[in-house]
Amino acid sequence: MSNTIIYNDGELELKVSVDGDTVWLNAENIAFMFNVQRPAIVKHISNIYKDEEL
Repeated sequence: MSNTIIYNDGELELKVSVDGDTVWLNAENIAFMFNVQRPAIVKHISNIYKDEEL
């Protein structure tokens, strides 16, 4: 079962899905957190799968 938590510190607001000990963010939220564009995150995630790191 997954729960959604909204984190807001006045500057940053994220909707985070929590499933047990796992936190899930979509690429747009990860990009926002790291102050980069979404394509950069998608590229890195694609490389992780391509290199079979997961």
